Amino acid sequence: MWLHKVLRQEWIKIPLVAREKDDAINELMEVVGHEVANKELVYQAVREREKVMTTGVGNGIAIPHCKSSHCPQFIIALGITAQGIDFKAVDNRNVNLIFLLLGPEDAPNIHIKLLSRISRIMNNEEIRHKLINCRNSLDAYQLIEAAEKDFQEV
Repeated sequence: MWLHKVLRQEWIKIPLVAREKDDAINELMEVVGHEVANKELVYQAVREREKVMTTGVGNGIAIPHCKSSHCPQFIIALGITAQGIDFKAVDNRNVNLIFLLLGPEDAPNIHIKLLSRISRIMNNEEIRHKLINCRNSLDAYQLIEAAEKDFQEV
């Protein structure tokens, strides 16, 4: 499953207005909330997952995520902020790129593969830098789509 097939251009928020972790997650939920059966329960599931261990994976990236029966399909939203948000990341740096990944409970393998795909693409410093500097959602979407061209579909 390709990221650019799950992430939609209209689900990319530039700039992310939030300055706190929970507000950022909520802001991204507002972008995609109409796609889930119960937005509040999914938001709570993401926050509960965040309490288990930070999803701030380092290099300015956070991937808050959850699996929920209220998510009939996989959804990825992306928020980009130049200022950075404290996600208690593993490298103690603020995050600028927040990928919200939501998915159904009955597809854990795809969930893991999408997490891996995000991590793999975001491992490229040049792509991260270009994403942070994108002025609009179309540019960000096209950058991610182009970055995936060297990967095989999962």
